[in-house]
Amino acid sequence: MLYIVFMLLLAGFSLGGAFVLPSILNAAFVDADEMRNEAARLRARQFRTMVSRSVFIGVLVVLGGVTSIVRSVKTVEAGHVGLVYRFGDIVGQRGSGLSLIWPWEDFKTADIRIQKVRPTAQCSNGLDECLASFSSETQDIFVQATLNISVNPSAVQELYRTVGPDYVDKIVRPRLLNAFKDETAKFKSVDIAPNREKIRQAALTVLKAGLTEFSINADDLLIDNIEFREEFKQAIEAKQIASQEALRQQELVAAKEAEARQRAAEALGNADKLR
Repeated sequence: MLYIVFMLLLAGFSLGGAFVLPSILNAAFVDADEMRNEAARLRARQFRTMVSRSVFIGVLVVLGGVTSIVRSVKTVEAGHVGLVYRFGDIVGQRGSGLSLIWPWEDFKTADIRIQKVRPTAQCSNGLDECLASFSSETQDIFVQATLNISVNPSAVQELYRTVGPDYVDKIVRPRLLNAFKDETAKFKSVDIAPNREKIRQAALTVLKAGLTEFSINADDLLIDNIEFREEFKQAIEAKQIASQEALRQQELVAAKEAEARQRAAEALGNADKLR
């Protein structure tokens, strides 16, 4: 659209100048024309008119041609796809390398390399790039995860046409959140860490199935960190301390019982000797 407006303005300026400039030149050379005969004056006026119009038409052709060439020749870097827009609608795509389009079309590039997608929210415990989930007993769980995705090169224009260039925020991140919520809810809080790999694999399977319809590949999923609320961690720590203390007491009791049995055996041996 900008190209069309520019060309119309350029054409208007050139054509206007082609008619206005001869009048200005003829007015400027009126004194010189008076010293010539009628035929010479007419030839001089015609010459100035032809030159001025040729100049403006040449400006129109040169500027218009250069602008058209610059807008028509495009390059696409490796790992990208070029999308061709015509009056706001996507009408095609180009592979990497040199590409030609019509000068009135627009051109944008889309990245088809592997992208890292992380949550953008901050969880209530202050953890950045985190998604909030919960366990089977509704205990809060905070997960930091990285999803690697890539787009099928042949389907980029369809993805941009149906979803838009912000497809990561529209469909990838919401599905990443839902996948973890569905999987962590199957386990108790104390079982989340031992089943970390099982949760990762299950969430990745769900993401692959959900993103395939948009021609997006879920290549890999990494769980960077799993955190709980501070109160829960303190309770778990207190429980572990209590368990360790109980185990220590049991070991002390067992040791005393063993010592008592040993003394009883020694006493019985001494009694036998006395008899």
